[in-house]
Amino acid sequence: MIGLANCRLQLNKPGALVLSGENVLESWRKWFRSFQRYLEATGFQIADDRQKVAVFLNLAGDEAEDVLDRLKLVPNCKVDYDDYERMVEIFENYCATASSSHSRMNNARYHQRFCFFNRSQSPKESINSFVTDLKRLAQDCYFGDQQESLICDRIIGGIQDNNVREQY
Repeated sequence: MIGLANCRLQLNKPGALVLSGENVLESWRKWFRSFQRYLEATGFQIADDRQKVAVFLNLAGDEAEDVLDRLKLVPNCKVDYDDYERMVEIFENYCATASSSHSRMNNARYHQRFCFFNRSQSPKESINSFVTDLKRLAQDCYFGDQQESLICDRIIGGIQDNNVREQY
């Protein structure tokens, strides 16, 4: 009988994450399920966040790195290589935005929407500055009749002070 310790498994790694095309969200979900299975099979699921992010980005590939490079240029869009859950959230949001926008928008526009929906108030930023920047970001998102409502929603979701949040 062969012991499990002596067995060398040949694991399938997830291929590179595809962040273009019509079904970006579906592509993300399939890739992420495969990635989670890979983490479990390799034992990386118990690794610290920094190591999991490194494995995540290594397997996700160049397109994922390009997305992060663009996001680093967006004020107050926090890209943290030490926070695995935040990294997953960034890609989930990016892919959801890309998928809902693909049929009617180009990459630049859904990138703008991604930036808008991920904008949060910085700890030392004034409310006025935060709201002004949200309005600026919303201009390029083509929200139409929903723009004011979405700005209000983002203020509620992104504001630091809970007392002010309750006023909205």
